[in-house]
Amino acid sequence: MRLMPPIFILLFLAATGGHSLSARADGASIRTLGKYSRIEIPALPSTAVTATGGGEKIQLRLERSQDLSRVDTAALTDSRVREVKIRADRPGEALVDIRLKGPGADFFAWAQADPPAIVVDVWEVAPAPRKLAAAKPAVKREVSREPASRPETPEETVVEPITREGSVIPKFVVPMPALVLQGGKVEVPSRLNVEDHWAFNPGRSSIPDDEAFNFALKLYGEKKFGLALRTVDLLERDHPATKHRHELRLLRAFALKKLSEEQKAPILLEQADKILQELVVTKDDAGRALPFQKTLLTYFTMKEYQAGVPLRAAEMVEALIRVTDVADPEYLKLQMILADLYVKLRRPRAAERIFRYIEEKHGSHPLAAEAAYRTADLLATEGNYVRVVEEGDKALKKYPAHRKARP
Repeated sequence: MRLMPPIFILLFLAATGGHSLSARADGASIRTLGKYSRIEIPALPSTAVTATGGGEKIQLRLERSQDLSRVDTAALTDSRVREVKIRADRPGEALVDIRLKGPGADFFAWAQADPPAIVVDVWEVAPAPRKLAAAKPAVKREVSREPASRPETPEETVVEPITREGSVIPKFVVPMPALVLQGGKVEVPSRLNVEDHWAFNPGRSSIPDDEAFNFALKLYGEKKFGLALRTVDLLERDHPATKHRHELRLLRAFALKKLSEEQKAPILLEQADKILQELVVTKDDAGRALPFQKTLLTYFTMKEYQAGVPLRAAEMVEALIRVTDVADPEYLKLQMILADLYVKLRRPRAAERIFRYIEEKHGSHPLAAEAAYRTADLLATEGNYVRVVEEGDKALKKYPAHRKARP
């Protein structure tokens, strides 16, 4: 039986200080900040954006867009942006043409989740340093005796080279650093040794099935896995309705898993996993999930996560989070795993929302600092250096000591 899951170098050196001017136009707006301009265009939560161009022209293609025909773009202009025009392409799609006032500009566009909007940041790129012409050999000339006025020559423009010193960007990691599964600051639950995470409930009476169950547990504890399996067989045969029947199947799976490790027999592990998969979806007589369901679900989730299957692992982590209480010590660890999977699945905004949730709602938790730093890491992988400066500076100020603890 197959278990079906229940369902990051350009350096932008200047910080974004300075005053801010803004203009709005029917939901669209432009803000003129110290080093860049930010254009926001209203969108739906499902709107996707593809950006092309550069220099003096930028074009955005919006898919699954709302009707933007009534958006007045006349006010969307500032010292960098000459004009913005929006036109319908096909139903549900729109083209946004942005003309800039100079060719020395770069941009980054993304779909903002809350509130839903398409955001375009435009900033000026420093001109490349001018190369001084090589000195020509001196040529002996006849000097005129008549006085002549010396023409004025413009001063040579000196452009300082870009340096990494003082920049917030190099303090963050490109690409995204991996989550540390064991022995690191960002430990996440690893339940591949699922048998060590469940304590059986021994029988407490002298009735035959209690005694037989306790004997099977004793054999398993003594690492006599074959004998334990034989005892389970006999107990299931003689007492099919025993109150221990679900834990008997769990004990059988654990014994098979241990035998697989001893005998290096993968087929036994397959048999064990099949039993455990069945137990994940098994209910008790009252229709409730078995008490070890979450332990088993975590086991299979971590197997998918460590196997590098992000889509299926994300589905299983989502399901596991739904049955995990917020107060559970592993709740935020699971959220970090899910954000890591969203990054692998190229869903950066979903990952960013999780990082922000952990930082803002659980700021004193040990994972909050890493979540704040990973927000900047994520933005760096996208090349969104304006926001790296914003978020990175905030993370460094809020959690200055955490930088030394990172890989």
